[in-house]
Formats: sequence, structure tokens, C-alpha cells
Amino acid sequence: MKKSNDYTIKQAMQQYIDTYQIGEKYYEAKIKNNWEAIFGKTIAKYTTAVNLQNKTLSISISVAALKSELNFNKEKVKTLVNQYLEKEVVDKIVIF
Repeated sequence: MKKSNDYTIKQAMQQYIDTYQIGEKYYEAKIKNNWEAIFGKTIAKYTTAVNLQNKTLSISISVAALKSELNFNKEKVKTLVNQYLEKEVVDKIVIF
């Protein structure tokens, strides 16, 4: 029988993140650790850094052609990351 104060692990984790205000670092780590799962091996291979600060995801790419392609598809990148996280975490994408 489920009690009124029972939480799923996901709910408990979200409450912990919100209470201790560690959301940005948590989501940054989750993005970094799952970068290949989100974008595939090719993009992951040429990605040198990924950082999240103030809802801005900064991505460093080592190949000019891929950098250009991702710059044209910033909205898709933002959508894929937010869908993966199941939350609107990223508002802006910066690719350098």
C-alpha cells in the first residue's frame, strides 16, 4: 500500500537537487557523462569540452566543419539535450 509521503527515486533525487541548489552542476555532469549517448560517437570524438553555466551550454569542437554544422543546428542541439534530461535546462548554445 502506497503512503501519501512515498516518493519515487526520481522524485526524491529531484527534491534533493532542488533543496541543495546543485542542479546546474548535476545536469552538467549528466550531459558530460552521456554526451556520446546523446550525440553519437562522431560528435563525441571531436568534442573537447562541454560546460553548463547560467542555462548556457558551451561546447568546444576541434573540427571546423563539425563546428559549423552544429552552429547551424543549435536549436536541435538544445532540444536533444533538454529531451535527454527530461527538463528545460539549456536555454542557449555556444559553440567554439
